[in-house]
Amino acid sequence: MQSVRVAITSYAAAVLIDAMKELVRRSYQVYATGDVDDLDAIMADEYVDHNPVPGQGAGRDGVKAKVAATRAGLRDVEMTFQDQLAEGDKVASRITMRACDPSGTPVTARLIAITQITGGRIVAEWGAADIQTG
Repeated sequence: MQSVRVAITSYAAAVLIDAMKELVRRSYQVYATGDVDDLDAIMADEYVDHNPVPGQGAGRDGVKAKVAATRAGLRDVEMTFQDQLAEGDKVASRITMRACDPSGTPVTARLIAITQITGGRIVAEWGAADIQTG
């Protein structure tokens, strides 16, 4: 009976980890889709971005404005997740964003993000980006 409990617990943990990873992927897909209202269901009201871009407002509304500004300056945005690792309440992701600026010049941003999830919603994020054009 102990082995059955361990198997069920392991399965439940795997399902939770997969759900956390998917939540993070959804949060970054808004850069490609522009559906910033999706962030209302993904991010907690008290969301904190620990590495905001210059001029970014606080909380979820700040992220919505950042996504809108990014999409205004780029077209054909594609998000690709190379790696995701999860432990406890955090998901670490390695992401590449590819797009073109208004003149058609390719833009590539390589991102590392650590996302904290509580109660099925993103509550905080730490990140770094390397952006290259041409």
